Amino acid sequence: MSRTVAVDVVGPEYWSYMAVVMAEHVGRMATSHHIDPATLPKGVYADAKRFFRLVLQEVADRPPQNPPASINAYVIAADAAKGSGAFPIPQEHFKQLLEKYWALIEDLETPRELTEQDVQTAEGLRRFFLRLHEAGETKAYERRVGFENPDVLMVGYA
Repeated sequence: MSRTVAVDVVGPEYWSYMAVVMAEHVGRMATSHHIDPATLPKGVYADAKRFFRLVLQEVADRPPQNPPASINAYVIAADAAKGSGAFPIPQEHFKQLLEKYWALIEDLETPRELTEQDVQTAEGLRRFFLRLHEAGETKAYERRVGFENPDVLMVGYA
């Protein structure tokens, strides 16, 4: 019997590169008050949209196409939102926050000036992506070093 994991059920480290590039792009966008699609790598943008589609499927009124992947992405997004200062908020407010982020992400394909409300949303989205990147880097580091508790290793060596 195989113990494979579906390709779409991945940890935050899978999304880490996308998250840091998106954070940089959204940060520049918030500072300049302008959307410039030419500066955003297409593959990174496609991954950001894929991530948010998975998350939003979990909060939709219909069953998700890939329940394990959407639940997983939702948990990752909830952790990132919690670390970015958006939590604790009720589920329905979290859904609204995700939808607001999604609307801005969809707008990244069209050059335009940002309103002050867009800038605030972009700053929240930047913090969200930074926290997602941080979570991914932490998981990658833990996997790389085997994440052993140093106190356990030092027992008997005092």
